[in-house]
Amino acid sequence: MLHRDYFPPMVPGGYYHVFNRGNNKENLFYLSKNYGYFLEKYKHYLSPWLDTYAYCLLPNHFHLLVRVKEAGEIFKAKAFWKFLKDLPEKDLSDFENLTGLMLGGGEDPTGFRNLSGLGVEDLNAKQEAEFHKACPAFISEQFRLLFMSYSKAINKQQGRVGSLFQRPFKRLLVGNESHFGNLIFYINANAQLHGISDDFREYPHSSYSTYLSKAATKLERDEVIGWFGSRESLIAAHEQHMDLKVIEYLMIEEE
Repeated sequence: MLHRDYFPPMVPGGYYHVFNRGNNKENLFYLSKNYGYFLEKYKHYLSPWLDTYAYCLLPNHFHLLVRVKEAGEIFKAKAFWKFLKDLPEKDLSDFENLTGLMLGGGEDPTGFRNLSGLGVEDLNAKQEAEFHKACPAFISEQFRLLFMSYSKAINKQQGRVGSLFQRPFKRLLVGNESHFGNLIFYINANAQLHGISDDFREYPHSSYSTYLSKAATKLERDEVIGWFGSRESLIAAHEQHMDLKVIEYLMIEEE
């Protein structure tokens, strides 16, 4: 049996297969409009911090293939510093060297010290260590905000109470780029693998159709097509049903 770390820190520049499901295996999506609403919330809370390569939303769970933005992009984001500023005092002590950068004069209108001109390369050793500890916490907080916001709407729609998503959400670090194509196929084909659709290419709630479209998208479509070599090669690879045995260590299924 494979031993896998389902809860690695999501660090800048890292690729991850993300999975979550409904609490007690309950549905996450009840109506067709719920899928689009989830993607809108995802775009709001996570697209600024993640590059997204593939997704599949199924009635009671979802899969994503994402890459965390580079450290420099996160460092320059006001949302990151607001996250630090709003931490409870007991947690804030873990980042006292880093948060010291926010103190002092030169505040901008939002109440933060003007950090323009500073970059990760300007941090001392203690500040850099704290920054790389804070980044995964910040990304996890964005997922928490997504789940909380979406849950609030679904609970109101369904007249339910309590947690909608299982906690914590699972993810696997994807370290071997040679298997990206197989993992993308696995995610896109999930509806068919679970018997929800006879042909995953016709399933409306995955990234597959976006690869074939020319409409504007937040999905990293050109990069994905580049991994396959061409749009035609991507289509052919999905038609041939790629080998999943080589990515067994990257697959996450309901238990």
